[in-house]
Amino acid sequence: MSGLEWVGREMRAEQRARLLGENAACVVCGERDTAGLKKASRSLVEFHHLAGRANDPELGIHLCLTHHAILTERMRDAGVHLGHDEERVFLERLRETLIGNGLALIVLGEALLDRAKDLDFEITRLDRQQQGWREPPAER
Repeated sequence: MSGLEWVGREMRAEQRARLLGENAACVVCGERDTAGLKKASRSLVEFHHLAGRANDPELGIHLCLTHHAILTERMRDAGVHLGHDEERVFLERLRETLIGNGLALIVLGEALLDRAKDLDFEITRLDRQQQGWREPPAER
């Protein structure tokens, strides 16, 4: 890698860190790799506007591209108005915020249930292969 390529890579990494923060990760699956690029310049972790940018530009969470797309599509399916409209009033924007947050909680809940299933599998494996693992450390 030439010096110029290295400088370009470092500048892009610094820009991503500034945009997303150093510890940005998808809150659903934990993806942290902001260095990998998909398409022209989209990082693997993006800021998802929970109410839609037009309704609340600051309220959001970091998600991987997959979960960002899933939540955005669920918001559209639920009728969340994502476009700018100067005539919408506070209560209409609040409605979009509540729906967006509710959908995010559903996706997070689904992810937590999946992790619990993973733990069930691991516990069963330990019961079969590591007898005594359930005993407190002092008794082993």
